[in-house]
Amino acid sequence: MKKVLSIIVMLVMLVSVIPCNAEDAQQNVPSDWAADYIVKAESIGLLENVSGLVYKENITREKFCELIYDFIMITQRAITTPEHKNQFADTDNDKIITLNAAEIIYGKSSTEFAPNDLLTREEAATIIVRMINKVMPMPATEMYFEYDDINDISEWASGSVQVMSNLGFMNGVGENKFAPKDNYTAEQSVTTLIRMYDANTYEYITPLGTITSKTNYSSHINFAIEANVRIDIIKDYKNFDETRYIIPGPFKAYTDQMNSMYITFDSFAKIFDGEWTLNDNVFEFTYDTSKEVDLDQYTPNETTTEEWPNKTETTPVVHFSGISTILVNGEEKEIKGSTGGRVYNSSLMMYNNELYIPVQMVAELLDSDIAVTDILWN
Repeated sequence: MKKVLSIIVMLVMLVSVIPCNAEDAQQNVPSDWAADYIVKAESIGLLENVSGLVYKENITREKFCELIYDFIMITQRAITTPEHKNQFADTDNDKIITLNAAEIIYGKSSTEFAPNDLLTREEAATIIVRMINKVMPMPATEMYFEYDDINDISEWASGSVQVMSNLGFMNGVGENKFAPKDNYTAEQSVTTLIRMYDANTYEYITPLGTITSKTNYSSHINFAIEANVRIDIIKDYKNFDETRYIIPGPFKAYTDQMNSMYITFDSFAKIFDGEWTLNDNVFEFTYDTSKEVDLDQYTPNETTTEEWPNKTETTPVVHFSGISTILVNGEEKEIKGSTGGRVYNSSLMMYNNELYIPVQMVAELLDSDIAVTDILWN
């Protein structure tokens, strides 16, 4: 009899749990209007490190800050802050501490952050505008949104509500109301951030595939031509004449009135007999290191120069300045350029639908100090 009773008790407990779990599962299915935003957030990794989000539930101050921090790291890769220490007694969350040091979020007092308090819509608007001003400035229109409940918006939040409405990142709740004191849900928070992500995302079609960038790096260069060049390698800049070698090419280069410091990806590959690929927004170059260029086979020689061609039209160029590294045989290397013997951090670019890399990267792979180009005139 006791065994039967035990089984009945277990069944009752099991049945009592099922509706709760089913309800929880249903609750964490996003609303139809938010579903695509959630999918996009998952695809860019925004939700990877924020645990316990229930989409239809109100979000806490702590979870919202974690989303904000991760969003900044995904789009900007860094947050610049002065040296700081934790001023809050009720949280040791590093993300909150960093955002506080960056003056993107504040506590409810000088020592209390209230991480478990729920976030209101006007608080969310204010935090996001601080983030925009800090790490990703963007223009807003001068349109004024006359919400029916505008008098309910706190004075400290009124400007932020107008900015977020102008940018289209936060909309009203219907019936011309903003509902500033209503709590903000997790799915609303994610939606707002993805709207920001989409509004500041640019796609460039390159010969190797599509590059997604957070900044519009396209510009127009006056007097730009493609030219054939040789490459001069200075292995030891202190002993210029004794360690100067010529790789005759010819190699295809991008040239303007000032310099010709970029060569095509194809020319770069030709030197090392390697191959370029694009994976996950990262350019990778692979080559057989046993076939490295033997500089000793090259000796300096002289070339003649002529006047520049008469070319004045403006030519579009895309600078991938958000791409600061490439992978070489799986190893991350900073992209370097050089001018007048000075080496500096540089980037890739695209011109006339061809990809270009600073010629200095030839020197970087050949363990040399400087690489420059010298035009081969016809």
